[in-house]
Amino acid sequence: MAAAIRDLLICLRNAESSLSGRKWAAKRFDYLGNVIKLWRRLHKLTSLVTTLDYQQIFDYCPVACAVLDHRIIVECNALFAKMWRGSREDLLGLSFAVLYAGERDFDLRGKIAGPILAKRGAYSDRWLMKRLDGDVFWSHVSGATVDQKAPYARAIWTFIDLTIEPQMASSVRASLTPREREIAMLLVDRCSSKDIARRLDISPRTVHVHRASLLRKYAVTNTSDLCKALITI
Repeated sequence: MAAAIRDLLICLRNAESSLSGRKWAAKRFDYLGNVIKLWRRLHKLTSLVTTLDYQQIFDYCPVACAVLDHRIIVECNALFAKMWRGSREDLLGLSFAVLYAGERDFDLRGKIAGPILAKRGAYSDRWLMKRLDGDVFWSHVSGATVDQKAPYARAIWTFIDLTIEPQMASSVRASLTPREREIAMLLVDRCSSKDIARRLDISPRTVHVHRASLLRKYAVTNTSDLCKALITI
């Protein structure tokens, strides 16, 4: 489609540039013939596009997708419903806050993602999420907004489950406190202790205490191994 439009524009531009030439009269029939051919090609491609069933494409997209209106789920595909262990009917109309590990996680991600969506139009990150049955898991999330001036007014999001065994709940993840979840998410984002302290408005000492608790719960000895464990266990 794009190639056909480009060819048509080139053809028109070339014709325009030769209007003052002496050979225009001799070439006009060849030019018009080429335009007709290109027009037929465009019409054929346009007819093909209009026959596509976009709802079916969305439903069978090979990645979990959801459309959010002001962070409320207004549409989702089968893989999204399966990932959250519910039906489409269970999910439509829900605030996305229900699918976060905690309400504070929802607020924190909103404050982080909103400005990036407004500036770039797209956002990608790892989030700690919660299925409808209460299982907590890590997900790689990518989103794009329809309108950067109102980034949450209408956005589409895709999700990839990062857990090795997505059907088995992790007692370790379930045992994390709300503050530990916040710090875990920021550690996965490669934030330093100072950055985490600034974002959460707590002291670096408090960050160290919670990080030590995370190291103990995940039975690792350093932050690098902790980050690997956070997205795989």
